[in-house]
Amino acid sequence: MILCRNSLAFWLIGGLIFAGNCSRESNPVGNIDCIRDNSDGLTPFKVGNKWIIRFYYYDTSGSVITTFLDSFVVRRDTIIGKERWYKIPGLKPADLDTRDWYTNRSDGIWVRRRYYDSSITYLTFKFPTMEGDSWGNQIHDSTRTVSTNEVIETPSGIDTCIHYEDHYQFSQLGDFHYFIAPHKGWVVFEEFTQTNSGRLYVVARDVLVKAILK
Repeated sequence: MILCRNSLAFWLIGGLIFAGNCSRESNPVGNIDCIRDNSDGLTPFKVGNKWIIRFYYYDTSGSVITTFLDSFVVRRDTIIGKERWYKIPGLKPADLDTRDWYTNRSDGIWVRRRYYDSSITYLTFKFPTMEGDSWGNQIHDSTRTVSTNEVIETPSGIDTCIHYEDHYQFSQLGDFHYFIAPHKGWVVFEEFTQTNSGRLYVVARDVLVKAILK
């Protein structure tokens, strides 16, 4: 059983990422008109936005083994090419996202990851989307939209969410499920794994307690 909790290792792997024709600084003073802000979209990426969550860890019978409060924050931004990208450790607990930068584009949330001596960039959450949409990338086998209208109640309120699933065809891991409320951020994250007999069960769940958005 593998428990992915890279969101607990919040301290980042910093470093400069090359820029294009615009300034490299988070608040450039040069040709600012050429920069696409990209903070608005499926998840609002303004620096300082914070999501407080409660983490639950379950045994194979569904009983809670441990629970605690956690959070993730848009910690900083940077300019890459002509776009603003955002550092949000914890946005995708299943990924090694201390190495990732995120941005909103017209077709959804994109991630940029340092990979050996280069970088890869790919769509991670399609938005707008329709039930049945499916796409792949270099990290896992595929992501699909399960539903676009799941009503989820959490301590943060009642939200109509898009249900995304990361699927790993050739892995012993189970799938990862994200319930994201457009323009608010993700509301629930569920991680599945397998028993020795191959039965899938929810091993971890993150539930939104409060979103603090600018």
